[in-house]
Amino acid sequence: MLKTHLATCLVATCLTAAPALAQTATAPATNQSAAAMKVNAAEFVNKAANSNMFEIQSSQLAPGKTQNARLRDFAQRMIADHTQAGDKLKAAAQGQTVPTALDQEHAQMLQKLQQAQANDFDRQYVSMQLEGHQKTVDLFESYAQNGDNAQLKQFAQQTLPTLRDHLRQITQIHGDMAGSGEPGRTSPPWADTGSSRRSSRASGGSRS
Repeated sequence: MLKTHLATCLVATCLTAAPALAQTATAPATNQSAAAMKVNAAEFVNKAANSNMFEIQSSQLAPGKTQNARLRDFAQRMIADHTQAGDKLKAAAQGQTVPTALDQEHAQMLQKLQQAQANDFDRQYVSMQLEGHQKTVDLFESYAQNGDNAQLKQFAQQTLPTLRDHLRQITQIHGDMAGSGEPGRTSPPWADTGSSRRSSRASGGSRS
């Protein structure tokens, strides 16, 4: 009788412990995923510099490519703000190599804009600016919280409000242009970019 009771207790203990062991086994995966999102100083400088250069160079195309006054004004702001941000990045990135030319990904994007005409340029420029600013805000938010270099971390914190405002502005432009439509189009030109599903985050405020 005693043996039967002990056996029952052991089975019950194993069944109770099983869920706890399963939870313990899956916990490290979550921590690893969070850690994988962090970037070190060198990675941050590389990503930030490429994004910054692309914002400037793509916006410099706007005066000769678009007749949209709103996009022209936005492009002028991008050139001014990102030129200033580039200078501050160089000052903060002491001991780090700051890229002076676009990487392959951004160079191809710029070439695509250079070859675009009329409304096609407007569509691509707005799409790239929206996508780029979403990624850049995420990058700067992450580094502002978890950065491994004090000067670069401070730079990220100080630059974030401007980047969030850029994201808010381009999200509004994207929404207004997609909502009004363009001549000859039956659907918003950004429907195939994959950006629209993330734009709702900025339209409700960019956590400024």
